[in-house]
Amino acid sequence: MVATLEQLLAQVRSQIPHPPIARVLMSSPVRTIRPETTIAEAQRILLRYGHSGLSVVDAQDRLVGIISRRDLDIAFHHGFDHAPVKGYMATAVKTITPDTGLPEIEALMVTYDIGRLPVLEAGQLVGIVTRTDVLRQLHQGRATAKPTHKPGEPLLLQNYCALPDRVERLLHDRLIAPLWQLLQAIAQLAEQRGWQIYLVGGAVRDLLLAADQPLRIEDIDLVVDGFHQASDQAAGVELAKALQAAYPQTKLQVHGQFQTAALLWHNDPVLGSLWIDIATAALSSILIQRQSRGGSEFHSSRSVSAGLYHQCASNSVDGSP
Repeated sequence: MVATLEQLLAQVRSQIPHPPIARVLMSSPVRTIRPETTIAEAQRILLRYGHSGLSVVDAQDRLVGIISRRDLDIAFHHGFDHAPVKGYMATAVKTITPDTGLPEIEALMVTYDIGRLPVLEAGQLVGIVTRTDVLRQLHQGRATAKPTHKPGEPLLLQNYCALPDRVERLLHDRLIAPLWQLLQAIAQLAEQRGWQIYLVGGAVRDLLLAADQPLRIEDIDLVVDGFHQASDQAAGVELAKALQAAYPQTKLQVHGQFQTAALLWHNDPVLGSLWIDIATAALSSILIQRQSRGGSEFHSSRSVSAGLYHQCASNSVDGSP
């Protein structure tokens, strides 16, 4: 059992995409000027090419500074358009390498309030990453179109991690149709209340390890997030009651101590025998404390699983389009 869990975790981690690096994000070659370039000429170059700043290099093409549009405007305001940029450029320049990752690039830009980072390799300026490059990458990551998938071909997990629309496709393709439709209905009920809902626990494992045949899962664990928009902290119970109203043939059980709920379908003509547990994510810290004092391991482990699965499949069943 331990070996299987370690293998599953190793598989999930290996398929989480690595963030892009500067070599992918940067613009190259970089438009540069010399330290002796006048303020007026630098301003003309900015206006002509639509840049917000220029890299300044010496005769050996080594980076010696950066001059921004703001620096040029200040010089112009004081009537120094004839002066060289070396008197106004910033010389304490933050730089990165071609292998610097996107998270570090974002952190540098936010921490130091800078809009561009020169990329140096062996002391030479090989590119530049701007705020626009970062925003474009973040937008493309969120707006990636759904991948094409031919019927009968296996789904590759590395193509179905982190992006909500891709996880949605994985669920659609690997679950039997009635179960997928039920999860869609649950997602809609959660969305109407401004909540997000996550599939956790053993069902996640089964989905990741599934073969080509659609799965008929009989035990499903769900965690509701966004309880702050409800009247109290029992979001899981409220969602379960709404679900029972839509499926009156189910039996509802409420665990009052933990404010979680369970729904049971018994020999249903469509879904067969199915058990769905619904918990509220915000209760995880309380439940874990109870477990440490000999309380319920079942409920606390489910909440921990929500955090683990969230890293790989955020918004997996949240009704996203």
